[in-house]
Amino acid sequence: MPSTNLANLTSGGKGQLKISFQSANRHILRGLRWRQTQTNKPGRLSATIPSLFYVTTWLGLTRRRCCGTLDRLPFPPLQLWLASPTHAPALAALQNEVGRYLTEQYGKGLWSLRTTEKGVLFDMRRGLIYFVPEGDRPIAKLTLSTRKPWAIDTKYFSASQRPLYLTSMAVAPERQGQGLGRFCMEEACRIARDWPADAIRLDAWNSKAGAGEFYRKCGFRETGRATYRTSPLIYLEMLL
Repeated sequence: MPSTNLANLTSGGKGQLKISFQSANRHILRGLRWRQTQTNKPGRLSATIPSLFYVTTWLGLTRRRCCGTLDRLPFPPLQLWLASPTHAPALAALQNEVGRYLTEQYGKGLWSLRTTEKGVLFDMRRGLIYFVPEGDRPIAKLTLSTRKPWAIDTKYFSASQRPLYLTSMAVAPERQGQGLGRFCMEEACRIARDWPADAIRLDAWNSKAGAGEFYRKCGFRETGRATYRTSPLIYLEMLL
Protein backbone atom coordinates (compact mmCIF):
# COMPACT_ATOMS: atom_id res chain seq x y z
CA MET A 1 0.00 0.00 0.00
CA PRO A 2 1.43 3.45 -0.84
CA SER A 3 2.36 5.66 2.07
CA THR A 4 -0.08 8.34 3.21
CA ASN A 5 1.04 11.81 4.14
CA LEU A 6 -0.35 15.31 4.17
CA ALA A 7 1.35 16.21 0.90
CA ASN A 8 -0.71 13.57 -0.96
CA LEU A 9 -3.92 15.41 -0.03
CA THR A 10 -2.94 19.06 -0.30
CA SER A 11 -2.18 21.58 -2.98
CA GLY A 12 -1.48 25.29 -3.28
CA GLY A 13 1.31 27.47 -1.98
CA LYS A 14 2.23 30.60 -0.06
CA GLY A 15 0.78 29.28 3.14
CA GLN A 16 -2.48 28.10 1.60
CA LEU A 17 -3.70 24.55 2.03
CA LYS A 18 -6.46 22.95 0.00
CA ILE A 19 -7.90 19.83 1.65
CA SER A 20 -10.65 17.49 0.55
CA PHE A 21 -11.93 16.25 3.90
CA GLN A 22 -14.17 13.53 2.46
CA SER A 23 -11.39 12.26 0.20
CA ALA A 24 -9.02 12.15 3.16
CA ASN A 25 -11.49 10.13 5.17
CA ARG A 26 -12.01 7.65 2.33
CA HIS A 27 -8.26 7.33 1.83
CA ILE A 28 -7.65 6.51 5.48
CA LEU A 29 -10.56 4.09 5.74
CA ARG A 30 -9.16 2.27 2.71
CA GLY A 31 -5.90 2.04 4.65
CA LEU A 32 -7.75 0.49 7.59
CA ARG A 33 -9.35 -2.12 5.37
CA TRP A 34 -5.98 -2.86 3.73
CA ARG A 35 -4.40 -3.40 7.15
CA GLN A 36 -7.27 -5.70 8.07
CA THR A 37 -6.47 -7.94 5.09
CA GLN A 38 -2.84 -8.19 6.26
CA THR A 39 -3.75 -9.72 9.62
CA ASN A 40 -4.21 -13.41 10.29
CA LYS A 41 -7.46 -13.09 12.20
CA PRO A 42 -10.58 -11.76 10.43
CA GLY A 43 -11.99 -8.65 12.06
CA ARG A 44 -8.77 -7.73 13.77
CA LEU A 45 -7.72 -4.20 12.90
CA SER A 46 -4.31 -2.69 13.40
CA ALA A 47 -4.24 0.35 15.65
CA THR A 48 -1.53 1.84 13.45
CA ILE A 49 -2.97 4.53 11.19
CA PRO A 50 -1.51 7.58 9.45
CA SER A 51 -1.22 10.62 11.69
CA LEU A 52 -3.37 12.44 9.14
CA PHE A 53 -6.50 11.06 10.85
CA TYR A 54 -7.03 14.14 12.99
CA VAL A 55 -7.33 16.26 9.82
CA THR A 56 -10.40 14.32 8.74
CA THR A 57 -12.20 15.06 12.01
CA TRP A 58 -12.48 18.71 10.99
CA LEU A 59 -15.29 17.71 8.64
CA GLY A 60 -17.44 16.43 11.50
CA LEU A 61 -16.29 18.95 14.11
CA THR A 62 -16.89 22.09 12.07
CA ARG A 63 -19.79 20.56 10.11
CA ARG A 64 -18.06 21.45 6.82
CA ARG A 65 -19.62 19.76 3.78
CA CYS A 66 -17.22 20.83 1.03
CA CYS A 67 -13.56 21.38 0.25
CA GLY A 68 -12.00 24.64 1.26
CA THR A 69 -8.87 26.74 0.82
CA LEU A 70 -7.50 27.74 4.19
CA ASP A 71 -4.94 30.49 4.82
CA ARG A 72 -4.15 28.75 8.10
CA LEU A 73 -5.36 25.65 9.86
CA PRO A 74 -8.17 26.40 12.36
CA PHE A 75 -7.76 24.36 15.53
CA PRO A 76 -11.21 23.03 16.46
CA PRO A 77 -12.48 23.14 20.06
CA LEU A 78 -12.92 19.35 20.11
CA GLN A 79 -11.08 16.65 18.23
CA LEU A 80 -11.45 12.90 18.03
CA TRP A 81 -8.12 11.15 17.67
CA LEU A 82 -7.31 7.53 16.99
CA ALA A 83 -5.31 6.11 19.89
CA SER A 84 -1.94 4.40 19.54
CA PRO A 85 -0.13 2.20 22.08
CA THR A 86 1.62 5.28 23.50
CA HIS A 87 -1.77 6.53 24.71
CA ALA A 88 -2.55 3.35 26.67
CA PRO A 89 -1.46 4.61 30.14
CA ALA A 90 -3.54 7.79 29.88
CA LEU A 91 -6.57 5.91 28.57
CA ALA A 92 -6.36 3.42 31.43
CA ALA A 93 -6.14 6.32 33.89
CA LEU A 94 -9.29 7.88 32.40
CA GLN A 95 -11.22 4.62 32.65
CA ASN A 96 -10.16 4.16 36.28
CA GLU A 97 -11.11 7.75 37.09
CA VAL A 98 -14.61 7.14 35.74
CA GLY A 99 -14.79 3.82 37.60
CA ARG A 100 -13.96 5.48 40.91
CA TYR A 101 -16.58 8.15 40.28
CA LEU A 102 -19.30 5.58 39.56
CA THR A 103 -18.31 3.58 42.63
CA GLU A 104 -18.62 6.68 44.82
CA GLN A 105 -22.04 7.44 43.33
CA TYR A 106 -23.59 3.96 43.09
CA GLY A 107 -21.44 1.56 45.09
CA LYS A 108 -19.29 -1.31 43.85
CA GLY A 109 -20.06 -3.09 40.59
CA LEU A 110 -18.39 -4.19 37.38
CA TRP A 111 -17.55 -0.52 36.79
CA SER A 112 -15.29 -0.72 39.84
CA LEU A 113 -12.86 -3.15 38.18
CA ARG A 114 -9.45 -1.64 37.56
CA THR A 115 -8.30 -1.11 33.98
CA THR A 116 -4.62 -1.68 33.21
CA GLU A 117 -2.38 -0.51 30.41
CA LYS A 118 -2.18 -4.14 29.28
CA GLY A 119 -5.96 -4.28 29.10
CA VAL A 120 -6.09 -1.16 26.91
CA LEU A 121 -3.48 -2.63 24.55
CA PHE A 122 -5.57 -5.80 24.34
CA ASP A 123 -8.61 -3.72 23.35
CA MET A 124 -6.53 -2.03 20.64
CA ARG A 125 -5.78 -5.42 19.13
CA ARG A 126 -9.48 -6.23 18.98
CA GLY A 127 -10.75 -2.86 17.77
CA LEU A 128 -10.05 0.84 17.44
CA ILE A 129 -9.98 3.28 20.36
CA TYR A 130 -10.71 6.95 19.77
CA PHE A 131 -10.27 9.73 22.32
CA VAL A 132 -10.82 13.45 22.81
CA PRO A 133 -7.66 15.18 24.06
CA GLU A 134 -7.52 18.21 26.33
CA GLY A 135 -4.09 19.45 27.28
CA ASP A 136 -1.93 16.43 27.98
CA ARG A 137 -4.70 13.94 28.80
CA PRO A 138 -7.80 12.34 27.24
CA ILE A 139 -11.15 13.56 28.56
CA ALA A 140 -13.32 11.05 26.67
CA LYS A 141 -12.84 7.80 24.81
CA LEU A 142 -14.77 5.16 22.92
CA THR A 143 -13.96 1.80 21.36
CA LEU A 144 -15.38 0.41 18.11
CA SER A 145 -14.88 -3.17 16.99
CA THR A 146 -16.12 -5.60 14.35
CA ARG A 147 -15.76 -8.41 16.88
CA LYS A 148 -18.81 -9.30 18.96
CA PRO A 149 -18.25 -8.99 22.72
CA TRP A 150 -19.07 -12.03 24.84
CA ALA A 151 -21.85 -10.14 26.62
CA ILE A 152 -23.76 -9.49 23.37
CA ASP A 153 -26.46 -11.98 22.34
CA THR A 154 -27.19 -11.34 18.66
CA LYS A 155 -30.70 -12.83 18.82
CA TYR A 156 -31.86 -9.59 20.45
CA PHE A 157 -30.73 -7.40 17.54
CA SER A 158 -32.01 -6.62 14.05
CA ALA A 159 -30.50 -8.49 11.13
CA SER A 160 -27.26 -6.84 10.05
CA GLN A 161 -24.52 -7.74 7.59
CA ARG A 162 -21.82 -5.35 8.86
CA PRO A 163 -22.44 -4.41 12.50
CA LEU A 164 -19.98 -2.43 14.58
CA TYR A 165 -19.89 -2.83 18.35
CA LEU A 166 -19.39 0.07 20.72
CA THR A 167 -17.59 -1.91 23.41
CA SER A 168 -16.71 0.92 25.80
CA MET A 169 -17.14 4.63 26.34
CA ALA A 170 -16.00 6.96 29.12
CA VAL A 171 -16.13 10.70 29.79
CA ALA A 172 -14.10 12.37 32.53
CA PRO A 173 -16.40 13.06 35.51
CA GLU A 174 -15.73 16.81 35.53
CA ARG A 175 -16.66 17.05 31.83
CA GLN A 176 -19.91 15.10 31.99
CA GLY A 177 -23.11 16.96 31.20
CA GLN A 178 -21.35 19.32 28.77
CA GLY A 179 -22.24 17.62 25.49
CA LEU A 180 -18.96 15.74 25.19
CA GLY A 181 -20.60 12.31 25.27
CA ARG A 182 -23.10 13.29 22.57
CA PHE A 183 -20.23 14.63 20.44
CA CYS A 184 -18.47 11.27 20.75
CA MET A 185 -21.61 9.42 19.70
CA GLU A 186 -22.11 11.67 16.66
CA GLU A 187 -18.53 11.01 15.61
CA ALA A 188 -18.93 7.27 16.24
CA CYS A 189 -21.94 7.22 13.91
CA ARG A 190 -20.03 9.16 11.26
CA ILE A 191 -17.09 6.75 11.47
CA ALA A 192 -19.44 3.76 11.29
CA ARG A 193 -21.15 5.05 8.15
CA ASP A 194 -17.77 5.61 6.48
CA TRP A 195 -16.47 2.19 7.57
CA PRO A 196 -18.97 1.17 6.09
CA ALA A 197 -21.17 -0.48 8.72
CA ASP A 198 -24.94 -0.87 8.69
CA ALA A 199 -25.53 -0.84 12.47
CA ILE A 200 -23.96 0.04 15.81
CA ARG A 201 -24.68 -2.35 18.66
CA LEU A 202 -23.92 -1.99 22.36
CA ASP A 203 -24.87 -3.08 25.83
CA ALA A 204 -25.30 -0.95 28.93
CA TRP A 205 -25.63 -1.87 32.58
CA ASN A 206 -29.26 -2.13 33.62
CA SER A 207 -28.72 -0.07 36.76
CA LYS A 208 -28.43 3.52 37.89
CA ALA A 209 -24.75 3.42 36.94
CA GLY A 210 -25.64 2.42 33.37
CA ALA A 211 -25.90 4.83 30.45
CA GLY A 212 -28.96 3.33 28.77
CA GLU A 213 -30.97 6.54 28.93
CA PHE A 214 -28.07 8.52 27.48
CA TYR A 215 -27.85 6.21 24.48
CA ARG A 216 -31.61 6.47 23.92
CA LYS A 217 -31.31 10.26 23.82
CA CYS A 218 -28.57 9.83 21.21
CA GLY A 219 -30.95 7.90 18.95
CA PHE A 220 -30.32 4.28 19.97
CA ARG A 221 -33.24 1.88 20.30
CA GLU A 222 -33.54 -0.68 23.06
CA THR A 223 -33.76 -4.19 21.59
CA GLY A 224 -33.90 -6.34 24.71
CA ARG A 225 -32.61 -7.11 28.18
CA ALA A 226 -30.55 -10.04 29.39
CA THR A 227 -28.23 -11.13 32.18
CA TYR A 228 -24.61 -11.95 31.54
CA ARG A 229 -22.65 -13.53 34.41
CA THR A 230 -25.10 -12.14 37.00
CA SER A 231 -24.93 -8.65 35.44
CA PRO A 232 -28.26 -7.32 34.08
CA LEU A 233 -27.77 -5.64 30.70
CA ILE A 234 -29.76 -3.50 28.27
CA TYR A 235 -29.11 -4.08 24.57
CA LEU A 236 -29.35 -1.09 22.23
CA GLU A 237 -28.74 -0.53 18.53
CA MET A 238 -28.75 2.15 15.86
CA LEU A 239 -29.38 1.13 12.26
CA LEU A 240 -27.37 3.18 9.77
